[in-house]
Amino acid sequence: MLRCFFTALIVVCVMGGRAQVTVFSSDEGGYAFFRIPAIVGLSRGDLLAFAEGRVNDSGDFGNIDLVMKRSRDNCRTWSSLQLVVDQTNVQAGNPAPVVDLLDPEHPKGVGYLFYNTGNIHENEVRKGNGVREVWYVRSMDQGLTWSTPVNITLQTHRPNLPAFNEAYSFEAEHEFDSKGIAKLSKLKDPSVALKFEGKSVLKMEASGNGMFPIAVKANRIDFDKGEFKGLHLVSDTRKLF
Repeated sequence: MLRCFFTALIVVCVMGGRAQVTVFSSDEGGYAFFRIPAIVGLSRGDLLAFAEGRVNDSGDFGNIDLVMKRSRDNCRTWSSLQLVVDQTNVQAGNPAPVVDLLDPEHPKGVGYLFYNTGNIHENEVRKGNGVREVWYVRSMDQGLTWSTPVNITLQTHRPNLPAFNEAYSFEAEHEFDSKGIAKLSKLKDPSVALKFEGKSVLKMEASGNGMFPIAVKANRIDFDKGEFKGLHLVSDTRKLF
């Protein structure tokens, strides 16, 4: 039985009844740390292990590449480090490998590595000061070589940052209005105030030392003549709502 264990600094593979084998180790190949590992099996039995190669430190933003190693003997030994994606001035992260075995023109399978890039820290992206993009690279030869990156951002989400890319010009699908806020206000505790932060952002603020919600979850909120549909409010055990 094959078991793979991943840690922040070292990625190890453990075979049933065998000693562990290090796959990625910090300070290897010019990378200070490795994070976010992923592994996939190929049709002929090879294993491909991917990870973020963080050049300078363990931080989530910075000079980060996507690297790979191969095992041809079921995790006993691994190849040297191979660079798969280097996005130069932006980070590449969150590798998600997939092997397509259903294409009749490629019975041995086509390998895909999906990932995203960021040009600034995640918290700044959430504030609208940066962008996350989604990409993939493809391998037609069992991971020996990889294509140039293909940008599929517009197929996966609707960014609103035209200053970065003119195609990224999507406004929020829903806008809050006064009637909707009034209905939501009836559900909350008086110690929480609701305020507008733009057309599509609602901010909750606590007054005094009252209880405060830890999460508001909604698969989708539809505004139909001021009525809420599919809205779920989640709070702590003190049941603020």
